Amino acid sequence: MQKNFARYVADVEMQKLDRLIANLGNVYTVYHDWGNAIQAQILQIEGTAAPDDYDRLSQWWLRRQYDIALQQRYFNDHTLLSLSPTLAQNNVEIKNRQIFNDEELKILKQNLPSEYQPFEGLRFPLSPRQFRLKTDSKQDKQDSKLNAAPAEQGKKRFVSIPDRLGLSSRLSLYDENQQFIVGEPATDQISFRPIVVGEKVVGYLGLKPVLDQDDASSINFFSNQKRYLLLVYALTVLSSLVAALLMATYFKKPIQRLLKATLELTDGNYQHQVVIKRNDELGDLSNQLNHLADILHQHEESRRQWVSDTSHELKTPLAVLQAQI
Repeated sequence: MQKNFARYVADVEMQKLDRLIANLGNVYTVYHDWGNAIQAQILQIEGTAAPDDYDRLSQWWLRRQYDIALQQRYFNDHTLLSLSPTLAQNNVEIKNRQIFNDEELKILKQNLPSEYQPFEGLRFPLSPRQFRLKTDSKQDKQDSKLNAAPAEQGKKRFVSIPDRLGLSSRLSLYDENQQFIVGEPATDQISFRPIVVGEKVVGYLGLKPVLDQDDASSINFFSNQKRYLLLVYALTVLSSLVAALLMATYFKKPIQRLLKATLELTDGNYQHQVVIKRNDELGDLSNQLNHLADILHQHEESRRQWVSDTSHELKTPLAVLQAQI
């Protein structure tokens, strides 16, 4: 159960990565190799790299592609809201996901990144401040890239938005043979989505489940869920038995009364009446049985009257003949 549930959650989260999968397919169309694509896009950055900058960017490439897809999707959603006031009023979910104000959204529009130039706006050597759009502390907000001087002429500013779902740290990229390339190392529980270019699978996007089956809190959670399910199962069985007993009693009593009435009719007690005050088929059957008893009683009375009259008529001539003899 724990294993299947973690896999199910990851599969549901995978549905939010359609834009990323499409962008990765576009990148592969240009370079025809994942390693060449990563290396070529890193070499687009100007400046003198620090010793570990290339390794950092190689590991960070897939996260950046996810960030780009997230920005593109976010911008498209809020562009639709601005173009359609009716849609903005009705789509409360998108409005609740709003991260930026109007000014920041304008900056995002001006610097909307492309999957073909994921590191545009960066310069070597890298610094941690180049990886943020919004931060939590007031001081960092004042020094944020949104409020900094404009980027160089003709170049976009490097921006990033928060990953509220935490998907970027669990992503991994694989080739067409599901051999690991970059991202989060593979596990047995990873969920895959194929990357298709021209009806050909050129790679797979993997997502590590957010629930680790070896994590103590995860184990405790599923243990509690199992206990709750067993309790619900026991209560369901018990309530079903009680309901079945009540239903059996509800139908058994009128059936027994009908059976007794038929035995009374068989014994010739046509005056017996069965009382079942119900609006279902058993009630209709009891009414018909009572009507049958009335008819049989009338026929029995008629038969007795006919026998009595016939006997009386036959007694008179027989008495005369007997007297004369």
